[in-house]
Amino acid sequence: MSEDINCESKINVMKLIFSSILIVLSLPLLSQWDNSNSTDEMTGEVSAYCSSPLTSPTKSMDFPYSDTKAWLGIGCDGVSEWVYVGFTNSPNLLDTDTEDGYNVFTTRIKWDDELTSERFIQNWGAKFIHFTDIEGAIENIIQSNTLLVELNWHGSGKTYFRFNLSGSSKAIAKVRAQAGYTPKYSINSNAELEEDTLFMIVENMPALGPCTSMIGDERYDCTRLEILKYFSTNVKYPQIAKDAGIQGTVYVDFVVGRDGTVRDVKILQGVSSRLNEEALRLVESLPKFEPGQQRGENVSVQYTIPVKFVIR
Repeated sequence: MSEDINCESKINVMKLIFSSILIVLSLPLLSQWDNSNSTDEMTGEVSAYCSSPLTSPTKSMDFPYSDTKAWLGIGCDGVSEWVYVGFTNSPNLLDTDTEDGYNVFTTRIKWDDELTSERFIQNWGAKFIHFTDIEGAIENIIQSNTLLVELNWHGSGKTYFRFNLSGSSKAIAKVRAQAGYTPKYSINSNAELEEDTLFMIVENMPALGPCTSMIGDERYDCTRLEILKYFSTNVKYPQIAKDAGIQGTVYVDFVVGRDGTVRDVKILQGVSSRLNEEALRLVESLPKFEPGQQRGENVSVQYTIPVKFVIR
C-alpha cells in the first residue's frame, strides 16, 4: 500500500515538474539590450554601441513597409555620443525640411507618460534618424521605461513605434566603459542663459562678415556659405585619419547665443573620433556672429552644419 502511495506521489511530482517546464517554455523570453563594439585596425580607436530589442509599429503598415521594424541605438567613439532610431526599411517621412544632404523634422515623442517634441536629422535615404538633443535623449532613456515615437510616414500616415527601455542604463554604462568615455556635457555658469529660449528660425538669423547687411533667406544662405568657407580655410585634417583613408561628413549641432558667441557644440553624427574632434574644434573656433533677432530682441539660435572631410 505504501509503495503505491509513494509511486503515485512520484508521478504527481513529475507531472508538476513537467507542467512547470511547459509554463516556463510558454512564457515569452524577455528581450535584452545588445552591446557591441568595433576597433579601427588602422588607428586603434574603439567605438561602442548598444541597441534596444527590435519592435514593430503599434499598427500594421501598408506595403512595401509591412515588415518594417525599428530599434533604438546609442553609439560612442570616446569623444562623443549619438542617439538614433534605426529601421529595417528606410523611412519615407513627410513634413521634413531639406538641408545640405539631410532632412530635419520635429515630431511628438512620449517618455513613459510625458508627451514632448523632439527634433531629428536624417541623411537622405538613410535607415536612421538621429536625435539632436543627445544629452536629453540619453538622460530620458536611462530614467524611463518606454519611449513612443510618432512618425508621419508616406503612404501609412501617423505611425508609432514603442521601445522597451528596460536594461538601457546598464547597456549605456557598458558602451561608455568600452569606449573610455566620460560625459562632458556643458553646464552654463550664466544663470541668465538657463532661461534662454532657443529658436531654430527667427525673423533675422545670425550673420557673419558681409552677410550682416543682408536680410531674409539671402542672409541665411550667405552665412552658411561663410561658415563652410571658414571650415575649408581653417581645417587641419588629422594626419592619422588621412593615412588611414578616413573621410566623410560630420554633422555638428551648435547654438549662436544672444551675444553672438558659439556655445553648446555637439556631434550629431560622427565619422571617427579624430574627425569628430577636428569638427568640434572648427565649430568652437568660429568668429563671433551678429546675433539673431526676433521682434527686435537678440535671441539664441540653434544650427546644424555639415563638416566635410575629403582626402585630396
